[in-house]
Amino acid sequence: MVRRTVWSLGRAEDLDDIVQEVFIRLWRHWGQFDGRSERRTWVYRITVNTARSHWRSRSRLKAALQRFWTELPRALFTPPGQEALDLDRGLAKALAALEQRQREALTLVHLEGLSLAEAGQVMGVPEGTVKSRLFHARARMQALLSEDGHGKA
Repeated sequence: MVRRTVWSLGRAEDLDDIVQEVFIRLWRHWGQFDGRSERRTWVYRITVNTARSHWRSRSRLKAALQRFWTELPRALFTPPGQEALDLDRGLAKALAALEQRQREALTLVHLEGLSLAEAGQVMGVPEGTVKSRLFHARARMQALLSEDGHGKA
């Protein structure tokens, strides 16, 4: 779960470093879990915060996210075939164009399957903020995909 989430948020060459740091932080703070949320949500929050800190400290966040979305496995979204490849390229481009916070919301809710409330706990924002970020992310992606000829008619 930790590895998949970090991979969904960032850059392949940073993956092992961030995952290792997440587990170190989990081990150090395991006894500090206060039960105000589910342990799973707490682990996601530490994962996202560790990834954010890593990228912020190295000023690589934007490049890491753009690289991830261009390397995104096609099987996550479409069946194989040329049309699928074209759609994936458009999807990767649209995802890379999203703001970091919108990308985080999409990753946690749609790729990781967290509820809005859980994603809000992970991101440290109210559920309504997650909804808003998802709304704007979907609208932006639809516009970008429509420009490329892959959106709804």
